Amino acid sequence: MATRPGTHGGDGSSRPRGDGDEGSTAEGGGRPRASGSRPASNTRVALDNAKITVVHGRGRGRLPVKTRDPNKTYVDGPDHTKEPVTIELRMDEGYNRAEFIRKARALQDLGEEGALYKATNPGARDPNLTLDHKYDLLNRIETVYAHVPEFRNRLLSRVYGSQADHVHELQLGGKDVRENLRMLHAETNRGVGEQIRLAIVRDKIADGTPIRIRIVDE
Repeated sequence: MATRPGTHGGDGSSRPRGDGDEGSTAEGGGRPRASGSRPASNTRVALDNAKITVVHGRGRGRLPVKTRDPNKTYVDGPDHTKEPVTIELRMDEGYNRAEFIRKARALQDLGEEGALYKATNPGARDPNLTLDHKYDLLNRIETVYAHVPEFRNRLLSRVYGSQADHVHELQLGGKDVRENLRMLHAETNRGVGEQIRLAIVRDKIADGTPIRIRIVDE
């Protein structure tokens, strides 16, 4: 829950729901194909010198890019005339604890640096960015670890269960660029993003309001 400094938030224990950074098109829960099995629908097969190479994600269509609404006024930084608001991030069922702590602490550090603020929504965003980031990583794993298939498949499985997360959340003023992306456990990514969104809506946090993060790890 978002709270004013010096006050106590609510328990924030409701299970988060809603989309994470990759949206419903991402195959966060998928698994890499077993050797000799039919390639997954998100891949295409390239034939080269009688060798089959799986190219993750390259057969999919491109998603439409979201642009700023020309009829809205956007803020591009924190308004330090406004009192900061603290948002609690709570460890929840289904999260990966280590990755929740990593994500939450990164946001907490950004808040302490004065970099977090409530951004104007909806902002500009290219949904292909996070998907390309994920599929590029999958393809690098296929290439680098082709000679150790058991280890390669473990890595592929882990990445398929993750999403490309904006370390500095877009809804808190982060940039939609590759340098702001890092793979994160999918359920944790979706949940943290939804906790932030619900706090913003529930507490009617105004655009430009500086944000601080409090971590509740139970």
